Amino acid sequence: MDELLDALNEGRSFIRPEHVHELMTEQEAAAYLGVSVSGMRKWRGRQCGPKYARFGKIIRYRQHDLDTFVQSRIVCDESTTQK
Repeated sequence: MDELLDALNEGRSFIRPEHVHELMTEQEAAAYLGVSVSGMRKWRGRQCGPKYARFGKIIRYRQHDLDTFVQSRIVCDESTTQK
């Protein structure tokens, strides 16, 4: 706890080590979804992509939010289900 207070008092960002593995970089998230980094940036600009966290200029994604985004985009083609 003292480390967190010291970091905050000194203006440094502090992310608990046990939570670091939960955050993906923009490049990792793009690879996970199979899209380009520029596509991720366009989605953010249009506010239609997956949820993300911003730490100043740093963008991070949680895998859960990427999975939720994909799930929300699942489309059922009625022409194939009516056979």
